[in-house]
Amino acid sequence: MKKAISLLLSAMLLLSAFCLAVSAAEEPDDTVGFSADRVVKADLDEVYNILSLDEHPEEDAYKINSAEGLVRLSNAVKNDFYTFEGVTFYITKDIDMSGVEWLPIGPDTATGNSNPSKYFAGTLDGQGHIISNLVYENKTGGDMVAVTGLFGITKGATIKNLILNSDCSFTYSGTAGDNRTGSIIGWANGSNTIENCLSLAAVNGKNYTGGVVGQYPGSANTLLRIVNTTNAGPVTGAGAAGGIGGYMQGTLEIINCRNAGDVSTSSDKVGDAWNAVGGIVARSIPAAAGQTARIDGCINNGTLTGGLTGGIVGAVHVIASETTVQNCINYGELKSDLPNAVSSEILGINAGNEGSEPTLTDNQERSGEEDASWVLPDVIPDYEQDDSPGEPEGENPPEQTTEAQTDDETEPERTTGPNDTTAGRNDTEAPDTTAPSEPAGEDGCQSAVGGICLILLTAGTAAFAVTNRNHRAANRKHR
Repeated sequence: MKKAISLLLSAMLLLSAFCLAVSAAEEPDDTVGFSADRVVKADLDEVYNILSLDEHPEEDAYKINSAEGLVRLSNAVKNDFYTFEGVTFYITKDIDMSGVEWLPIGPDTATGNSNPSKYFAGTLDGQGHIISNLVYENKTGGDMVAVTGLFGITKGATIKNLILNSDCSFTYSGTAGDNRTGSIIGWANGSNTIENCLSLAAVNGKNYTGGVVGQYPGSANTLLRIVNTTNAGPVTGAGAAGGIGGYMQGTLEIINCRNAGDVSTSSDKVGDAWNAVGGIVARSIPAAAGQTARIDGCINNGTLTGGLTGGIVGAVHVIASETTVQNCINYGELKSDLPNAVSSEILGINAGNEGSEPTLTDNQERSGEEDASWVLPDVIPDYEQDDSPGEPEGENPPEQTTEAQTDDETEPERTTGPNDTTAGRNDTEAPDTTAPSEPAGEDGCQSAVGGICLILLTAGTAAFAVTNRNHRAANRKHR
């Protein structure tokens, strides 16, 4: 009997997977930047809360559902020397950081320009949730490397499906000569991935400033990938400033990303590549053989202000021929009151080696035109999520709370955008479950097939989840 059930479940899952593959092939996802539709919800019924880290330090996943949980993650990296390589953290509620003293996840300072000893190497999956009212200012001076962002230093990390609200801000105001400022990562050391994120936060830096990443000092053996990500917050710097990335060195891929925030620099140096402003990247620097930079399918909608501006890239350096900008569009206005300012709708300036030219292919110069494709993305619709601590068999750690938000509080109303206008539904609203009628003919037939696939997928997944949960519970009993 058990064997027959297993065979039936396997057949149902295979058929449903086939249906999903066919559906995906018929409707490709071509949205530029963040999209709530890309978020895949995880089953977290038996996942421990980050607050139980001390009791269960060897798990491969934890969930975070409070401001205190985010602070616990930051402290574990900074004070306990955890890197969390191979560990995934899932945010399961919108988190309000009002009144919370913050230090970046991964230190806010380092003592050298390479190979920092403390960093975050795990995965943070925001699950489409919003972090709001996170305000951080770094005032570090002296010879330290100053780092500012939600994450300070990362190495081998993945950050995805995360939203930073417009009431968040990240500022560097110190005197350190080496400083990196971004909303999501200040210093992306080594290989990292940022996928399907949305930042509405204000970013104010000095040397290396990016709406998403401040600096990436990579090499031929590392890769920074930023994919399907949107910055819609203002970015200002005293030096290089970019809508997505500031100082980008080494092998780089920025694909299908959008900047809708205004980007500017306070520098009055005209034509200086160190003070470039770029709609997507301030400075692209493949500096050695084997390093390549590809910026593909990106859009800039923000106004750019500086002595040297590029609608997509402000400046390319060293081996310029290793930088490729393709299928990109600039709608943003290029502005400067400085005499002899240098600007271009795609690439501001080539500061590379003599005879080395970047590849610019199929880009569109549409400065000042309206972009009908740009709308502030809705956050992911509300969903039922188990936020229990996740300790089966009666293991329940003491409850911990924070003034900003407790685990039992009602999730705050979702707001996004410069004016905090409501996006998505309130928890009290009943979702509209009325499905439109399908017309007869081919479309109706496809819809019917899709419905059958959905029923099979739901039934098969539910049965599989129950079976899998039982196995996991049994395994825990024998640990």
